[in-house]
Amino acid sequence: MLEMMETILKYLIDYGIVLFEMIGVILLFIGAVKACLSIAKEELAARITLFSYMSSALNFKLGAEILKTVTAQNIKEIGFIACVFLLRVAMTVLINYETKQLELEEQRETSKREKAS
Repeated sequence: MLEMMETILKYLIDYGIVLFEMIGVILLFIGAVKACLSIAKEELAARITLFSYMSSALNFKLGAEILKTVTAQNIKEIGFIACVFLLRVAMTVLINYETKQLELEEQRETSKREKAS
């Protein structure tokens, strides 16, 4: 009974990892397409759009990394997963910081245009 439950849990975790990874990739593609369309329309928010989708995709990728720790077999695997996790967290923080800076820059430009009008 216990072995069957462990097997079921392992399959659920494996499918969860694949699902989270797929959602992350799909979000990256959607963000890239929307950013390209924004660039084609010469909108200023193209980078903000791309960064927000990248941040969301990375969050799903982080979820997959957390699930991977459940099935890790040895300390070497856990160390590797921890390194990947830390890199993805750092990327998420940098993307969020850059997004906020771009939003502030856009607000400044908008207020300058309103004052000039």
